[in-house]
Amino acid sequence: MKNTLEPLGKGAEGIAKHAASFARALFEKDGSFSPMFLAANKRNEVHAMVVPWENEEQKLVMLDVLRDFFKDQGITRYALLSEVWMVTVHESELRHYDDRVRPSQRENRQEAVHILGVDNKGNTVSYTYPILRDEKGATLGEELCWKENNIAGRMAGLLKED
Repeated sequence: MKNTLEPLGKGAEGIAKHAASFARALFEKDGSFSPMFLAANKRNEVHAMVVPWENEEQKLVMLDVLRDFFKDQGITRYALLSEVWMVTVHESELRHYDDRVRPSQRENRQEAVHILGVDNKGNTVSYTYPILRDEKGATLGEELCWKENNIAGRMAGLLKED
């Protein structure tokens, strides 16, 4: 595995880029990985936490544990790295797209790695990398990026105070 990690930058985008280079290095070595968080505090100390949840109940418990850990460690930014299924829908198809069908159930699905970066100022960024597999193994394709500050949900809210 080459040591080609992106330096740890500031904010949501900085940790997301660092996490993306980490995911790429894992894929070059193993062709997959378990869901994980990379979390950094203001001293740029990075914690890597694998979260091999198997069901919704385990996920909810782990998110509570992570929220407490992030608070105790003074975490200022984190990234979630996970393998996902994605579907590309062209604008002309949106009108007839049935979003009740999960991507994993669609014929035109594609494996991807999703990176969500979050910081304590409320900034979020999301990157997706298609997984390309062949006889030599797996690599990550070109990044698809959503640089937005309107990403919400339980995975994006672990630094919020109650």
